[in-house]
Amino acid sequence: MAYVIYTSGSTGLPKGVMVEHRQQDNLLPGIHRAYGLTEKDRVLQFVSMAFDVAAQEIFGTLTSGATLVLRNEACIGDSVSFWQACQAWGITVAHLPAAFWHRLAYEVPDELPAALRLIALGGERLDAGALSHWFERQGERVVLLNEYGPTETTVTATAHAVKAQEAVRAPIGRLLANVRIYVLDDQGQPVPIGVQGEICIGGEGVARGYLNQPELTEERFVKDPFSDVPEARMYRTGDLGYWRVDGVLQFVGRNDDQVKIRGFRVELGEIEARLAALEQIREAVVLAREDHPGNRRLVAYWTTHEKLTEEALPDAERLRDHLKAELPAYMVPSAFVRLEAMPLTPNGKVDRKALPAPDTEALITHEYEAPQGSVEELLAGIWQELLGVERVGRHDSFFDLGGHSLLIMQLLARVQGRLGHEIGLQAFYRAPTVAGMAQLIQGEAASGHPDESVWARMQQDAVLPDEIVAEAAPVPVESVKQILLTGATGFLGAFLLRELLRRTDAHIICLVRASNPERGLLRLQKNLEQYRITGDIDFDRIEILVGDLSRPLLGLDGDVHQSMCERLDAIYHSGAYVNHLMPYEQMRMANIEGTRELIAMAARHHAKHFHFVSTTSVLSPADAEGDDRLTEHCLAHHGEHLQSGYVQTKWAAERLAEEARNRGIPVTIHRAGRIAGDSVHGACQLDDSFWGIFRMIPVLGYAPHGAFGEILTAVDRVAAAIVALSRAPGLENHTWHPIATGFSDGAALLAALRRNGYAITEVSGDEWRERALQFFEAHPEDPSARLGAFLLPAGHADGEEADESVSPVPTDSTLTCDVARALGVNLEPADAPMLDRYIRYFQSVGFFPGRS
Repeated sequence: MAYVIYTSGSTGLPKGVMVEHRQQDNLLPGIHRAYGLTEKDRVLQFVSMAFDVAAQEIFGTLTSGATLVLRNEACIGDSVSFWQACQAWGITVAHLPAAFWHRLAYEVPDELPAALRLIALGGERLDAGALSHWFERQGERVVLLNEYGPTETTVTATAHAVKAQEAVRAPIGRLLANVRIYVLDDQGQPVPIGVQGEICIGGEGVARGYLNQPELTEERFVKDPFSDVPEARMYRTGDLGYWRVDGVLQFVGRNDDQVKIRGFRVELGEIEARLAALEQIREAVVLAREDHPGNRRLVAYWTTHEKLTEEALPDAERLRDHLKAELPAYMVPSAFVRLEAMPLTPNGKVDRKALPAPDTEALITHEYEAPQGSVEELLAGIWQELLGVERVGRHDSFFDLGGHSLLIMQLLARVQGRLGHEIGLQAFYRAPTVAGMAQLIQGEAASGHPDESVWARMQQDAVLPDEIVAEAAPVPVESVKQILLTGATGFLGAFLLRELLRRTDAHIICLVRASNPERGLLRLQKNLEQYRITGDIDFDRIEILVGDLSRPLLGLDGDVHQSMCERLDAIYHSGAYVNHLMPYEQMRMANIEGTRELIAMAARHHAKHFHFVSTTSVLSPADAEGDDRLTEHCLAHHGEHLQSGYVQTKWAAERLAEEARNRGIPVTIHRAGRIAGDSVHGACQLDDSFWGIFRMIPVLGYAPHGAFGEILTAVDRVAAAIVALSRAPGLENHTWHPIATGFSDGAALLAALRRNGYAITEVSGDEWRERALQFFEAHPEDPSARLGAFLLPAGHADGEEADESVSPVPTDSTLTCDVARALGVNLEPADAPMLDRYIRYFQSVGFFPGRS
């Protein structure tokens, strides 16, 4: 035994790690090579003896013949003192905790100590903002070596010399000598390149185990199934990462950094990285706090540069808007707490337990105006209970104060219980303030039910401006070389990207909401990882175009916009703001105005082939014009009965695309149906309302009799059909239904659940609905609770009566299936093996519960 060193890791509970001499003997030559140590080096001994890196600093230096320089306390008081000490002592190599270096990076002098050639960093993830600032000021003269390795595998397992272009997400590098690393899925099998999994470390550096904790040792130090060495073990780190194509390991975060917020899996490190990208922010930490039972929320903590004035500091609203541009809504913190400095542990890491609860200043509030009248006062009291805030102004937004879809359901239930008044969900979205709710209750505002004013606005929005006309003819389909794709950070869009790369030799430009192209690429990569298709993507043929569908000119500068008009040959518009609970007005900018901007781009300079992804939900029975089927030839002209705000916006957008055909633009409309997971490995979107409600069957153990009959079409086949149809000459200006023929009924879905270990009892629809609503009330943080509005009586989110004059007419996709089949794409419904793959995927990511 060489030493026992205690580490709390992510659990906070001390564990004595037993490191043997042979593990240290294996480490030291690797450090000599990684640092290039010689007898001429002077190495700073920085960390305390309670930190395992001390052993690496001390023994690594002395066994190489280099000089070990012991620091004093005075040199770490501030950055100036530290750099002066390094200069005076002739330091050539230093190993620093990342948290300490982050502070140095933002106060880096014009000239670093002359002898300094290498800084090794470890302890936690490197901050992108700090790296960018460092490289801008100092370049790459001094090597920044990013090290990774838990105490349990003897200090350091990998190392990587970070380059300036890697500042956004620094890799953790390649293996040191005699280290084996595996990236494994939940079943303990290696994942493909680019796919995220748990980092497990084997080889000569694996420690003996934990002192006097045999059970924990057995749990974390397991048999290495991939080694030929008898009794070889590997350590399960709990860290997440993936292999890059070049063989470099990329760190993603910890398993315990992945928290569940309102049923969504959230990676705190991802939010921290996006927040730290703002130039005013020095450090950022994000926690999931539950200061009030049942209301778990994200809270961001941040520090700023000392030289900034108060006027230059971003407020909570600006910080939130920055993150909203780059992250899904559920990953945007509800509070932003500014600190003078991050609290640190004795080892120089951020002390997350010492971070304070947010106060009112951390929230987005309007100038305070007290509630007026008894109704507003009662409503404000309900808001305070649910949101855990001290006071609520009559004009404060429910969402700005930390409200979300799960709390809305509780809010509306409490309002109905205490005031006896039922407020529709979409009505609340239109007026999410105490004053607005009071007006709804007192009858001073519209009820929020679909009405003539919404229908009138839909028709107005469906008009294409006269000046949008093709300025020149398009290139032939077979000559398309430059393609703009929207929605690549979504579900179908990810698979469209893969198919465009497979079936064309074109350059693909992806429109992505982000602060810069690097962040946009990370967002795209993250999405591809989620659906397990990163390894299929040729990133050399992809360009990130930072933009926003909801902004004029797509958020592009004039010159960039003009360049796109000149460069592009085709546009595939798959992007949209999808939320089946929000009203029309809140989605019209992205879904309608964004489509209008893209059509204008498709007309300018020369016509572009325009492929618009719509939905069969835009069709009404009246569109069948007396036929018994809604075929591809039916036009979506009767939108007055559409209920969902999202579908209403898609209806207006499709009408714009339809009109563009008359302006010389070759427009193809692809109306998708119920899109299911990938047919090969089952990866599916977790925020889909159908699967969100369907998962309640295994959760409850009950199923509504005769429900959930759906035609499910695998996403990869939908994408393949869209691209194949778009590439065939002579098929322009058509409307297609890339939907499987056949019917995946509820019985097949229930049978799949039972095959995969769930005991299911069928009950009436009313009983099942009541069980689900009761479950949501008791478990507001359940992933499906946000969809409770779909389970209100008669399935209407606002409680309105169903229009009995509207009778269902089935959608027909025979023509599309026949043509796609002739092009080599079979649109077939999900069969039993495919349904099994979906369920196993949902189980593997924790979306479905364990087996009964």
